Amino acid sequence: MKLGSNFEEIFEAFQRVDRENCGHRITEASIVGSNLRFRLQGSGKLGVVVGAIGLRDATKAELVEFEESVELGQVEIYTTPLYVSGRSMPRAVLHQATGYPLNPASAAARRQRERWAQAEARAARRST
Repeated sequence: MKLGSNFEEIFEAFQRVDRENCGHRITEASIVGSNLRFRLQGSGKLGVVVGAIGLRDATKAELVEFEESVELGQVEIYTTPLYVSGRSMPRAVLHQATGYPLNPASAAARRQRERWAQAEARAARRST
C-alpha cells in the first residue's frame, strides 16, 4: 500500500486523507523504529504528537527527518478511530513502510548509503 511515488505525492495524500477524516478518524504518520508520530495541525502544518493526544509544532530538524524518512521508505501513514481513553484502537494502514527508498538515486538514498559505508568502515577499524 502506498499513497504515492515521491514525497510530494505522499504528503499531499496525507493532507487529503486528514481533511476527509476530520471529525471521524485520526490520521497519523510514524517513522518506523522511532517514537516520532506526526499529525497535521489545523493550520496544515506538520505537528509532533506528544503523549497520547498532545500536539506541538515540528522542529526544522524533525521536518527534515520526516521528509527523508518518507523518501527512504521508513514512514507508515495510518488512521485510527477518534481517541478513546484506555482502549487500543485498530489502525487502517494507508501507506506501508517498506524500508526501501522511493527512488534509489535520490539524495536521501545517497546520504543513507554514505552513512552505512562510514559505519562499516568504523566497525572494520574497531575489529582490527
